[in-house]
Amino acid sequence: MFIPKSLDVQITYAKRLLYSSAFVSAPDDAEYVVQPFPTGGDRFAAGEIAKRKDPSQFTRTVRVLLAFIFVSCPYVRADGKNRDSWHKP
Repeated sequence: MFIPKSLDVQITYAKRLLYSSAFVSAPDDAEYVVQPFPTGGDRFAAGEIAKRKDPSQFTRTVRVLLAFIFVSCPYVRADGKNRDSWHKP
C-alpha cells in the first residue's frame, strides 16, 4: 500500500480507474497548442507528468486530499457524542 510504484504503473492504473477504455484508446480530439496527442490516454498521461514536475501542483493536490480527509472524519463533541447525534431521539 505504501510502496511507491513506477510512474508508468501509476498512470496506467489511474487511466483505467478514471476513464473508459473507449476514451483512452480514441484519437485525441481536444484543442492543441503544438500538435495533437495520439490518444486521449496519452493526453492524460502528459498532463499527469506535467503536474508531477511542478511542485506547486503537488502541494495543492496534497492540500485538497487533506481537506477531504478532514471533512470526512466524524466530529466528536466534548461529551463524547457524534455531531449528528443531536437530532436523533
